Amino acid sequence: MDFLEGYPMISTTGMRRIEGSLRNLSIIWVATIASIIVIIAITAVMFKNGSIPLPSGLDTETQIILLAVLSVLAASEIGGIVLFSVLFKSENVIKKRLQVAPPGQVEQTLAEAPLTENDRLAVALTPLYFSLCVIRWALGFSVSLYGFILALVTGFMDMAAVFYAISILTVAFLRPGTGEIEEMAVKAGSRQ
Repeated sequence: MDFLEGYPMISTTGMRRIEGSLRNLSIIWVATIASIIVIIAITAVMFKNGSIPLPSGLDTETQIILLAVLSVLAASEIGGIVLFSVLFKSENVIKKRLQVAPPGQVEQTLAEAPLTENDRLAVALTPLYFSLCVIRWALGFSVSLYGFILALVTGFMDMAAVFYAISILTVAFLRPGTGEIEEMAVKAGSRQ
């Protein structure tokens, strides 16, 4: 049994229609990961040069509270990623997106092979997927900012490294591709 059985396979023509968006998403994804790496490098250089002010007048209790607050914020960002993934892929949101841009209105040039209904659904849902990706990556990136703040204010490099690892792994895991678009198209196709 094929693991994609039941999924609408996007034809070559359909892939050509969404490949520009997927290419743009890949560029944004790489830039997001590169930005996290830059923050890590800046922190490492500052720490190595002694530029990070080790406990800057903050007492231990305040540092621990800051760590706890930033940890809760980071956890809520990760929770937000899951929430947005579920929300954007819900039948209700997909239905509303298709009302705004119905698959039947997807234009086709005469030079193209005919678009299948699955292709039309994928093309119509690609902007929704694009938004979902950018929101999730922004939330994942923000976790690295919390690590940077923690390193700057408290000098807790080990804890900052945990934030950095969570951030980069989260964004790396959310690599763009056609699988989620096809998943959304399945939900859209099953409701019709």
